[in-house]
Amino acid sequence: MSYITLVFAVGLAIVCLRQDAKLEPNVSFAIWLPVLWMLRVASRSFGEWFPGQGNQWVEQIILSALTIAGLIVLAQRSSKVSTLFRENRVLLLFLAYVTLSILWSGDISFAFKRWFRCVGDVTMALLVLTELNPFVAVLCVLRRAIVVLIPLSLVLSMYFPGLGRGQGDSWTGVTVDKNWLGLVCFVASAYLLWHWTMRRRKSEWAKNMRVAGIPFEIPLLVVSLYLLFGGSTGSLSRSSTAIVLLALATGVFYLTEYVRKRYLRLASLMTPFVLLFLFVQVLPGLTGHRSLTDHIIEDVLHKDVNLTDRADFWPLVLHKGMAHPWFGSGFDSFFTPQMQETIQAELWTNETYFKPNQAHNGYLEVFLNLGVTGLALLMLVIYSAFRSAFRLNETSFEYGQMRLALLACVLVSNWTEASFARPTEFFWFLFLLVAINPVGHAMQVSASGDANQATDAEEPHVWADVPSAGHATTLSHNTAV
Repeated sequence: MSYITLVFAVGLAIVCLRQDAKLEPNVSFAIWLPVLWMLRVASRSFGEWFPGQGNQWVEQIILSALTIAGLIVLAQRSSKVSTLFRENRVLLLFLAYVTLSILWSGDISFAFKRWFRCVGDVTMALLVLTELNPFVAVLCVLRRAIVVLIPLSLVLSMYFPGLGRGQGDSWTGVTVDKNWLGLVCFVASAYLLWHWTMRRRKSEWAKNMRVAGIPFEIPLLVVSLYLLFGGSTGSLSRSSTAIVLLALATGVFYLTEYVRKRYLRLASLMTPFVLLFLFVQVLPGLTGHRSLTDHIIEDVLHKDVNLTDRADFWPLVLHKGMAHPWFGSGFDSFFTPQMQETIQAELWTNETYFKPNQAHNGYLEVFLNLGVTGLALLMLVIYSAFRSAFRLNETSFEYGQMRLALLACVLVSNWTEASFARPTEFFWFLFLLVAINPVGHAMQVSASGDANQATDAEEPHVWADVPSAGHATTLSHNTAV
């Protein structure tokens, strides 16, 4: 029975991928490179799927091959890449600083290997955003990853406990941890809900892909939400962070819809939101009362307010990070094996028993590795990303809406987990996809839908945010299983 369900899940994924390839002619064949990269960063290392002594080489070989292939494609899109770099100078400065920080890391060879993986993340993001229509390409990568990861996660969790279950028999699916599975299910649920909404509105962005005559998002959404809330194990496998992120993304979608219908400027609502935040979050803390987040964590999520010992752990690593406050320990070099042993020993004296390999806070992680300088540059990148998303929201609503929602969720998730500048991390790759500003780059697509066959020299240099004419031609397909 277990292998029958596995074959069914794989077959379903293949059918959906073939349908998607037919329904989306306005992306190049090279889009499969970032799709494969997304499948890797949203699951587990390639080596963990193959037992044996040399499995660590499998990961290095496959990631290196994908990165090199991506760089070759980008070399053929040099004019587009140059345009993106000009539009994203702050991000380019941050990445240059990350590269420079290798020089003062404790183990330069190890830091360089990690840096090369980061090059892969950036390369794949650029591949997506140098397609003729970046929004179409981003949706395509997300959709193709979802139709593979969600069915497989359910099958592995239910029938293959050696692969699909983790500590305490919690469901992990294609990932290695219940929280990471929760993040995958959050992204899948948010996208599928959005796609279902677009289908109801008969929007050009909805793909008319069906499984046994049923719109593909319906069964996948049911499975994704089932996994998100813990499956058959309930609270044992449920990720509270992922549920909060889904609520946040839904709130951002409804807020942007409200602003659009009322003809308001989204930026004009920031002042009342900041004041509200100060009133419900900062003021109670100053007066000795529980803040809004304390109420949510304890009364809604039924979790410990110290976030599973994170609040006890953060002051300790912050104190150790003050040894290199301005420039940090070097790229991805703070949590060395020796530092992990030292922190673990000190935590044990406070009866906190775990061995950390990250700060469990993305902002703290950046400070530890890159110092105040790196953290300041990251803040500039975030500011630039939100600014461009606000502008895009006024000219290409759906794209700007998606960028704002995912940016907000990435920022919130980094309060309890670290993903900023961590190579081959799911939310770091997702951050790159929505933080890099595509404005001024998205090419108009021909109404015939044959955008893939055009070369750089043949493409008309007419700039638009998110063209719709070429994408609308894909709605004529109606393939069903």
